[in-house]
Amino acid sequence: MKLKIYGSTIIPIILLLFFGCQIDPRNENKMAQGEPDIEPRFNESNFLKYTEDFSDESWSKYALEIQNNATLDPNKNPNADLVDFSGNLKESRLSQTIGGLKEGYYAFSIYLRTIEGDSGEFTISAHSKSLVEEWRNTTINLTDSGWKRVDVRVYIKGEGSVTVYAGNNRVKGSANNLKRVYMWGAQLEKIDSREAKLTEYGGNYVLK
Repeated sequence: MKLKIYGSTIIPIILLLFFGCQIDPRNENKMAQGEPDIEPRFNESNFLKYTEDFSDESWSKYALEIQNNATLDPNKNPNADLVDFSGNLKESRLSQTIGGLKEGYYAFSIYLRTIEGDSGEFTISAHSKSLVEEWRNTTINLTDSGWKRVDVRVYIKGEGSVTVYAGNNRVKGSANNLKRVYMWGAQLEKIDSREAKLTEYGGNYVLK
């Protein structure tokens, strides 16, 4: 089968073939640097961004360090991050704020595990701002024996925002003594009541 070329269309077609085969230098750069391939999907039940990449700028950080893809996540994929809070055990924190949320109950959940041979207490938090304001914390004893999905719940009246803290060493009275914690699968979802069952985790902006 022959390709038919009509008059003045030959030059645009040649240009299209030429430039269509070029590699976007941004992608070429990423491939050269070995950067991961991110899938920018959005799970409607999860309001958070970059739910498995805590080094992303979507997460606010204070006095901590993050090592990406440091261990196997609950699905046995090497996508869980190691977060080091040893810079300041009284002030270090990791958070993300979501605004424009409608009235109702919201649950923040995340999978946590300690490094090998370690155990201790760790606190996550959620702070809602609306016609009412709530600060709630969940402190859990973690070990290296397996992943635990930890959650904390808050209420919004009218419309407002929720700030979630995947780690919060500013909580007074808590005995947070873990310096390093593995994290994976952060989720903020709307639930029917304070005691409602969590939905299955669904990630946003995650590795393909």
